[in-house]
Amino acid sequence: MTEDVLTVAADPSQRRKALIATIVMVVIGALGFYAINQQITQINGALDAGDAERAVWLSRRLGAAILATLLVACTGLAFGLEQLTRQSLKQGRYPPQGIKVLQRTRVRTGTALRAMAITMRFCATALLLLACGLSVWFGLALYRLF
Repeated sequence: MTEDVLTVAADPSQRRKALIATIVMVVIGALGFYAINQQITQINGALDAGDAERAVWLSRRLGAAILATLLVACTGLAFGLEQLTRQSLKQGRYPPQGIKVLQRTRVRTGTALRAMAITMRFCATALLLLACGLSVWFGLALYRLF
């Protein structure tokens, strides 16, 4: 017994793009960790020299850079999810026409589409609130405003 299920075929070029994007993200992450390690070395050097004021300034600068990166990354992902959700709801199917997929994907319509849209909107909102909340909370803590 076979069901007549509409699917979107996998696009082999998307797998190459995903692999390249993954490699680029790993390299950027490694460079980020290297930069953070260099900053921590400078902070430790300032503390060893007895320059607490410089160590605090370097720590705040490092914290602000990490928080800004988190905010930009989470905001970009949240808006991307929201755009995909709107496009799916507008067309009445997920994945929307024109979207290339990494693996064979069943097209969702009706109730399954609405459930997926609610989930994607919840994730986008949670990411945005998390990024903004962490940035504000730790930003205030970083500069001792509360």
